[in-house]
Amino acid sequence: MTEVEVYSILKNNTNVQDHGEHEWDNSWLAVGIEKLTKELTKRNYTLIGWFHLSQPKRYIEGLDLDIGIVYEEDGNRFWCHYAKKWLDDDIEFYEEAHKEVN
Repeated sequence: MTEVEVYSILKNNTNVQDHGEHEWDNSWLAVGIEKLTKELTKRNYTLIGWFHLSQPKRYIEGLDLDIGIVYEEDGNRFWCHYAKKWLDDDIEFYEEAHKEVN
């Protein structure tokens, strides 16, 4: 997957219905689209999108892991906890870094 593909999926593929199995290991979920793209490639994962969790998981004071990031590995779907704030920050940072200069 390319950074542009990962960005597009994170920005547009919201409310994924088929979540697959919950995967506890979310250590590969790197903050930042560039790092996330590298991790997806390294692990041979395909990013599908994300969905809002009905019961967020408390991470640290003031921050909940409130979305699930959905990916496929060998045709099987899985999801991991992630914070919507991190996702929004990733998208905003990517858009700022790739703005066309006129």
